[in-house]
Amino acid sequence: MNPRNQHFALVAIVLLVILSAGVAFAEEDQKPDRRSFFRLSDHDVLLPIISLEWGAPDRFSFTSRYIHELGEKFDDQEWFNSLSLSISPGWSGGRASLGYMLLWDPKSSQDFGIFSELRATYLRTWGEPMYAPLTDENYLGAEFSLGLSFLLKVSGGYYWLLSPVDGHDDSFVGFHVGVGI
Repeated sequence: MNPRNQHFALVAIVLLVILSAGVAFAEEDQKPDRRSFFRLSDHDVLLPIISLEWGAPDRFSFTSRYIHELGEKFDDQEWFNSLSLSISPGWSGGRASLGYMLLWDPKSSQDFGIFSELRATYLRTWGEPMYAPLTDENYLGAEFSLGLSFLLKVSGGYYWLLSPVDGHDDSFVGFHVGVGI
C-alpha cells in the first residue's frame, strides 16, 4: 500500500475511534438507540458503521452514513424518503456517495424493512482492486442498493474513469454483498 493510501486508511480508523468514543461519552438525551444510531435532530441520523461488505472493486469495506429524512413523520406511516451521504473505505478502494433512500417499514412487523438507494459515487482505487482496469485512479459511478432489514445488502454500480488514459474506455461494473443497510 503506498503512503497516500496508508494515510487514507489511518484517517478512516481515527474517525471510527472518535465516533465510537461518542457512544461512551454521549449525554443522556443524545445516547444512540439499540443499534448505535445517533439521532442528531428529528430528521437527521448518523450511523457510524451501518454495513460490512465484500465486493468489487474494493474487496472488504465498511460503510458509515449520514441520513436526512424528508417530509413529516406520522404514526401510521410505512414509507420513508431520505437523502444520504456515505463513506465506504475498503481494502482496495474507497467510495464517497450522495444518494436517495427509500425505506418500507411495515407497522405490522417489528425489526423488518426493505431499503433501496440510488446514489452517485466517487471511487478511488488502490492496491489490487477487483475488476477495475486501473489502480490508483479516480472514477465516478452510479450505484443501486437493495437491503432486507439489517440482514442482507446487495448493490451494483457502473463506474467511469474520470481521466481516461490514451483514449481507452476504462469503465467497469462493480458489485457488493454485505450485512447492514
